[in-house]
Amino acid sequence: MQSIASSKSTRFVLALKPPCYFLRDGKTKKLSYYSYPRLDADFVVIMFGNPLSDAERKIWDLKDNRICGGVAQGVIILNNNVRISKKVLSGGRTCTDGGHDEKDFWYFAKHS
Repeated sequence: MQSIASSKSTRFVLALKPPCYFLRDGKTKKLSYYSYPRLDADFVVIMFGNPLSDAERKIWDLKDNRICGGVAQGVIILNNNVRISKKVLSGGRTCTDGGHDEKDFWYFAKHS
């Protein structure tokens, strides 16, 4: 199964297994994003998927109510155009309530 993101006229196949979620600020619950004008990125957001197994959730000591995944990918927006990062981050965890540093947003902008 594939995850698909779409804009008005374009569909993108993500390197993520559904269900997929957007990274949000842990306190405000608002969508987390950064801007990198020099990298042609008005907004960089992080989507994640590949739900963690029970064993992985135990390793990370995650409560049952936390929504987390093992692979993250960047979605970059510039002038209402969308592109997807060519690289992904895997081997860790990403949860809807935070868990990435600003450097990860930059990494996705740089590799899009």
